[in-house]
Amino acid sequence: GGCRVWSPAVGAPNNGCFFINDFASGGKIENTPYEPQREGYNFAGWYKESECEHVWDFAEDTLPAAEYDEQGNLIFTETKLFANWTKS
Repeated sequence: GGCRVWSPAVGAPNNGCFFINDFASGGKIENTPYEPQREGYNFAGWYKESECEHVWDFAEDTLPAAEYDEQGNLIFTETKLFANWTKS
């Protein structure tokens, strides 16, 4: 298949990733991304890496916990999900 990222914010492919806002640090992704459409392919799930080795389990998997620097500022951690595709 091969992965391609997806951004729900703009509703269009965005460097092949689905970006998760940092406010959900340590929690689950509550808003499941809608299934993207790609001509000639079937969507085959959201994965944790571009190689599509580990599927993201929305019922179980949690985002990285929040981390803070010495001044107490939140260190931004971006989480990306990768769409897996199979030829239709």
